[in-house]
Amino acid sequence: MKMEGSLRILVVEDDPAVLKLISFLLRKNYYKVDEAHYEVELMDIAKKKSPGIIIIDIELENMDSIDIIRKLKEDNNTQDIPILCVSNKGNELRVMRALQEGASSYIVKPFTPNDLLDRLVASMKKE
Repeated sequence: MKMEGSLRILVVEDDPAVLKLISFLLRKNYYKVDEAHYEVELMDIAKKKSPGIIIIDIELENMDSIDIIRKLKEDNNTQDIPILCVSNKGNELRVMRALQEGASSYIVKPFTPNDLLDRLVASMKKE
């Protein structure tokens, strides 16, 4: 089951190649995609555009993704937005912290396009 159409997704990823790949895949499946590269930009988009879900890399170099998840879940304007974390293998501790802070689910790189889409739908159903 795919939830294509008007759903807006905010993607937060510091690797340009991965960001481009995820955004392309989502747009190909008719999702509206916003991209954020910095915390201020991320929070602004999340509050103003109310995405249906946020996909965030939990190993961001330019911001603390665990802290961002906490802030999103503490803010009345963004607390109900599901969060799907993207992680590298071997980073189970950060994944557990992200889930404790309110992330809905996670997916481990590398993943197939279908894996990402399936996890996306499952994450939205959890909320």
